Amino acid sequence: MQVAARSGFGPPARTLVAAVAGFALGIASYFGQGAPSTDPAVVTNAFAQVFVVSAAEVMVCWALVGGAVEGLLRRRLARLATPAAAIVAAVLFGLYHFAHSAPFDTWPMVALLSVIGLVTGAFFFVSRDVLGTAIFHNFLGTFGVTQALAAAGRLCAIENLQPALLGTAAMTAVVLLAGYRWVRLGA
Repeated sequence: MQVAARSGFGPPARTLVAAVAGFALGIASYFGQGAPSTDPAVVTNAFAQVFVVSAAEVMVCWALVGGAVEGLLRRRLARLATPAAAIVAAVLFGLYHFAHSAPFDTWPMVALLSVIGLVTGAFFFVSRDVLGTAIFHNFLGTFGVTQALAAAGRLCAIENLQPALLGTAAMTAVVLLAGYRWVRLGA
């Protein structure tokens, strides 16, 4: 498999399948965990708010670091290279949250987020797709944001669609898709 495809920038058909799968599994996860809100505007706004960060996390933790670790270990550890890469990426993802504000900057939350990172890593290494993984991972983040807002009694702050959030999410999708073209042309 070529480098671009192994790093999550495969052919358009794979991206489409992974995006649909990421959306379906993500929304199932959001509602399966006991959705803090079922209001479509709240879910859409929370999804849009988190998408920029989710896309960056997937790019850094799984496509870049996970892909590099897997590539380095592939010759020596063969079958263990992918699980090792998933673990390294998940731990990095968890530790990254120390840069956030409370409640995300505590050891218990870092441990929980590392487990979430393993779930995201499983999706990434099975799908080998950045966009699908970002969509899937973003629903996990959407759950966390809506849960935190609900606990603070602040869900009402995002009950109306927020054009700035939607625009930022749309621009993130455009940049991410442009990245596919850029990486594929360079591969």
